[in-house]
Amino acid sequence: MAGAFVAAAVQAEEPDPQRLQKAADAFDEGARAFKSGRFEVAAELFETADRLAPNPAALNNAIRARRAAKQGAKAATLAAAALVRFPDEAALRELAQSVLKANEKLYHRIKVNCQPACSLVIDDKVFGAEPLPTVVIFLEPGVHTVLAGWSEGRTRSVRVQAQKSGSETLHFEAPPLPPSPPPPASSSESPPPPPVATLPPPPSPSGLSPWFFLAGVGATLVAGGLATWSGLDTLASPGPDRVRELCAGKSRSCPAFQEGLSKERRTNVLLVVTGGVGVATGVVALFTNWKASPLGGQKPADSARVAPWVTSEPGGKGVALGVHGIF
Repeated sequence: MAGAFVAAAVQAEEPDPQRLQKAADAFDEGARAFKSGRFEVAAELFETADRLAPNPAALNNAIRARRAAKQGAKAATLAAAALVRFPDEAALRELAQSVLKANEKLYHRIKVNCQPACSLVIDDKVFGAEPLPTVVIFLEPGVHTVLAGWSEGRTRSVRVQAQKSGSETLHFEAPPLPPSPPPPASSSESPPPPPVATLPPPPSPSGLSPWFFLAGVGATLVAGGLATWSGLDTLASPGPDRVRELCAGKSRSCPAFQEGLSKERRTNVLLVVTGGVGVATGVVALFTNWKASPLGGQKPADSARVAPWVTSEPGGKGVALGVHGIF
């Protein structure tokens, strides 16, 4: 049987050997499925063989398999195609006419005209193997979707309310093609490079470094600590009671009195210095660029280091305060 199928296929349109072999294999598998009573499987295999290498033998067997599977609408659809495709095949024409006569009153007949030829999808299932300008389809009663498709993804669809003995004609015209993209630029003319956005340089930080404020705080703390120490030292040595005891009946030149007076002046000077440094630190805070603060997680732009210092004057006459740093 496969040999007869191959001969008919070769006479039809000379398909390439690979497609021809696949068609022959599908035909043989369909024959085995038909003999085992798997009629729907057999019909699909015969239709595959006819699609790969069109010939009347495969189409004849596909119609018989659909009829045996009690799929009258599909059998009638194949029969209508057989009358158009192979009008000179007497046996196929006789089978097709008998199938149409038995089923055309049970199903809804639609004739689809496409301009230009289109591919059809019936209820989400592809119909046929190639675009056709005209095709007749039989549908079981109910609601169906018929979609026509062309190149470039163009489609049109309608919903059909099928009924027994119904008949209608559908006309589909392809939507216009989408506009063609502009031709690519000639290789000899290179497009100008895109403009490069130039960002302005970041603004220079203004204001004093936070290190000056920190140095002022440190100096204020040191001066305050010295003033406190000086006051306590004055009260302890020599102290008011000791001065009265040692200088009773004596003039202001008494050594103990002069020592206490000197320490009191020292304490007053330290208090004045503490207040002055504190006020200066407050002024520095107003002009400090806090965005560069090391407490904010940013490293200072330079390696400035500032530290307060204090020392006593020779002879115990007082103390000196200041700061030193590297910038």
